[in-house]
Formats: sequence, C-alpha cells, structure tokens
Amino acid sequence: MGRKWLKNALNGTTGAGFSTGDEGSDAESLSYPTAVWVDDEAQVVYVADSSNNRIQRWLPNALIDDTVAGGAVTNLPSVLSKYSSALMPNSPQFSRPNGNIQDYYYYQAIRVTVATSETYSFESVSGISTMGYLYDTYFDPSNPLANIIVSSDNGSTQRAFRIISLLSSARTYILVVTTFQASVTGDFWILVHGPALVGLTSITPPTGKLVKI
Repeated sequence: MGRKWLKNALNGTTGAGFSTGDEGSDAESLSYPTAVWVDDEAQVVYVADSSNNRIQRWLPNALIDDTVAGGAVTNLPSVLSKYSSALMPNSPQFSRPNGNIQDYYYYQAIRVTVATSETYSFESVSGISTMGYLYDTYFDPSNPLANIIVSSDNGSTQRAFRIISLLSSARTYILVVTTFQASVTGDFWILVHGPALVGLTSITPPTGKLVKI
C-alpha cells in the first residue's frame, strides 16, 4: 500500500494498493516496492515496483498511478536489474552522435556485464529527456560512433529510451546515458529486463579519454 500526505495534513490517505496491505499488479497496487524517487520540479513520484517489474508514476493530485517503464515488456524474461544515478554539472561531456556539432552533452558511461547470453531490454526513467547508446567493449568519447551497437531516444515512454539487444556473457558492453538537449542535468533510472541479473557499474572518465574494460 502507498500513502500520501497533503501539506500540513495529520493523516495520510491511500494512494496505491489496498488498505489491507495486500499486494497487487493493477494501477492501484504495488508488490514489493523497493525504491522511491521524487521529481521535486515536476512534483511527480516514481516507485520501483519490483515484483511487477515496472516503474509506477504518480502525477500531482492523481488518485491512481500509471506505468512508465517495464511491466508491458513482452517476450522477454522477467528478471529486473535496476541502476540509479544522475547527470550533474561535473559529469563528463561529449559531442553525441546526431547532436548539434557545436553542443556538448553530459553523459554517464555504465559497464554492462551478463552471466547469461540472451536478449536484454534497457529502459530509462527520468524527468529529463534521455538518450541511450550501447557499445561493444569500449567507448571513446572523442569518437562516439566507434563500436556502437544500437542507440535509442524514443523507444520507450515520453522522454525515455528503450534498447533491446542480444548480449554475450563473453563480452563487456558500455551503456552511455546522455540527454536530448545540451547541458541538461538530472536524475535517472535504468531498468534492465533479462533472464538473469545484470552487472551495472558506473565508469565516468574525463571527456576525450578512451574508456576500455
């Protein structure tokens, strides 16, 4: 069950789930929520609903939530891996593929390792417009088209990306999270669906340096 409190209220009201505390999978329910993220600027609350493999969102004054990532992913195993971080003013920058050549974009490079060779789905959840690039073995910020496997800026929900790719346990991959607009900062989540848990480790090198694992 999820509870919400209006400003200066002494008692909370049920915002999700049942008053009995029973778990569920509909728009009014959660099952083993494990994390909460509050977008102060947009006044939106996001909850990682682990057993349902989804991220639920509560808009201002909403009585029920909606699914912004996960849940609807089909034909993929249901094991969910989660990663949360932020793009900040001190994050490295690069000139991303298909971006304005005169602009620079904050990014975070994430090392991806899998124990089981299979298809995996990567989804972003954020209050900012995110883009994702998946690389094989290494990522060179000064040559961002080298070794790129796939990219996405609108394959998931609005302002989010979804990447679906076949990964090998014998290789290392790098997921680069950046933004649609230049010089934008903000928090983000990455959700990965696959047959097993995925190793996700931040590697944030100086701009223009080769990142190799």
